[in-house]
Amino acid sequence: MINPRYPRTTVRHPDDPPHPMELPRLYSDQSPWNQIIKGSDAFPDGVIPESDNQRIMLVAFDVMRELSWEALAKTYKKRDKLQSSGPLPDPVKERNRLNQIDALQKKIVRLLEALEIKNGLDRGGIQTPSIGCVDYAFPIFPVRREDGVRLETEIPMITYHNESWKPFNLQRRSEGEEPNKKWFAEAVPLPAPPFRPAGPESDEAAGCVILFDNIKHEEWNFFQVTTSIDPLVHEGGHEGTQILQAGSLAKFDTQGTGARLPPDSEPLGSSRATGLPYLGGLLVPEDFQDGKSSIITHALAFTFPRSRYFPFRAPTDPPDFIYPAVRSETSHFIQNPYALAAGMRIRLKSVIKCADCRELPQDQWTALPPAVRIFFTALRDYGAYLVDGGFGFGLAAEDRETAVIDPNIVPLLTNHPIEDNSTPWESLIQTIDDYLNWELFRANKPGEPDFGLSLGFLTKTQDGYEFWTNFEVVAPLDVPT
Repeated sequence: MINPRYPRTTVRHPDDPPHPMELPRLYSDQSPWNQIIKGSDAFPDGVIPESDNQRIMLVAFDVMRELSWEALAKTYKKRDKLQSSGPLPDPVKERNRLNQIDALQKKIVRLLEALEIKNGLDRGGIQTPSIGCVDYAFPIFPVRREDGVRLETEIPMITYHNESWKPFNLQRRSEGEEPNKKWFAEAVPLPAPPFRPAGPESDEAAGCVILFDNIKHEEWNFFQVTTSIDPLVHEGGHEGTQILQAGSLAKFDTQGTGARLPPDSEPLGSSRATGLPYLGGLLVPEDFQDGKSSIITHALAFTFPRSRYFPFRAPTDPPDFIYPAVRSETSHFIQNPYALAAGMRIRLKSVIKCADCRELPQDQWTALPPAVRIFFTALRDYGAYLVDGGFGFGLAAEDRETAVIDPNIVPLLTNHPIEDNSTPWESLIQTIDDYLNWELFRANKPGEPDFGLSLGFLTKTQDGYEFWTNFEVVAPLDVPT
């Protein structure tokens, strides 16, 4: 995985062969993020037995089905509320209201189609992964000025609900403050203003920020960053000149393993519930710096709505997390031994199928836009680790607000020009997302459905049901001592 935010030492044509070592690697060679999937004596193909994989993926399939029904109910509620509120006297607001109703109606139709069981086919709702760089993404800011100076500050640490924030050794209690009320992080680096934590501009935003020091080799992760002054609100997406407070922070060595040693006894913790860093598995422009010849040589990161957790553990229950995770998500979980667990790694199969049984084997991926082929190849060869909970089956990318990529190579990677209202990075990520959601199996005839990369689908047969999944679980890594 290439270290982001390092200037290139040379300039070459986008079609020239890549030089992966031209930029320093992110994390050490022993890092879980830099391990290509390979076989072993216990797991010859590098993956768990297919019978176990089918059970795990079928549970994940059911989780996504349940999420789709929940999304359908919420969408109906939003649409009905907007319909009952109008018409509005202001023509601009009325036009916006009608546009929102139209968008919600289209989402309802899409969800109903995906949840419909037709001709023995159960698509299980929206089973496709998604990747975005607009909201709930990860902006990366350098902390060194042009003269190499790093400014530092002290930041109040407090959660969204004004609860006390349990400190690690990096923090201290402020003088004159009541015990367990507010804690402060000392000697925290600052990016050059103005800067913006991840959106959207609402209290639902994670407000994530990554600060990067390429001299000290430090990665600082922030969660729930507040920058707005009037009033002081716990929201992301607001541009500001300083971090007024944050919900949590963590520091990682970018030349280290990119993970904590289990058990998580280290004082610096993580801003993720699983103990993993933000930069681990993040898609950044440096991954595509060599144009069509680019190769992503690191694992990716994905989120999932519910992961395995047993609040009241029995001796026979499997672990809640797998290395490189050192903790598990405890707010949205599922008590099932075959549920996906934090730290579990999945990979894309060599042959991808869609719901009408069309196949796309790996040797035909060359027909895809180069950016999609590069992404799928990484998902096949390096896989993706489950790093956190989320609203759906999502993959992590840098925020468009900070991601900078050569606009000349993006059309070569996407096979289409950059749209006027998109940044080059947004155009690249959107192309991959379109293929994940619907363009992968584009219909050849009018009226035929388009399909994306489905996690799985069920087909009724004479003997019962047959389940197909496009993913398989990678054998766990050895835990370092």
